[in-house]
Amino acid sequence: MQVSLNIIRSVSGIALPVRCYIVNGANVGSCTYPDLCLFLQSILTEFGPENCPAPLVQVGIDCTCPLNLPPQRIDIVDLALNLPDATQTAATFLASGNFNLTVTVNEVDASAPVPYGCGNALFTVKQKK
Repeated sequence: MQVSLNIIRSVSGIALPVRCYIVNGANVGSCTYPDLCLFLQSILTEFGPENCPAPLVQVGIDCTCPLNLPPQRIDIVDLALNLPDATQTAATFLASGNFNLTVTVNEVDASAPVPYGCGNALFTVKQKK
């Protein structure tokens, strides 16, 4: 499955789209990523069933790749995640702010991508104190 992200970051009330950047051969930002599981594992180093947050497990997501989700609407509210420190990486611009993230997932077909799912997340990233 491939995943396409569209990220809008707001800081001090100014909303700016985040472009797709290629850093050290890897996509960063609003890009199309060829493999959803590899993408999740690259940003969430502890992604896997042994560390899957309970709110995800409760809606049928067990953090096992490949993700085998039945068609459903999933609402997750107020889920706190500990993300890796982005301040020293190519994704430093994602280290803080308010974000509006639109995700589109497609099954990769030899002739054309087949829509699999989509979602929208509104979240805030704050640095630990």
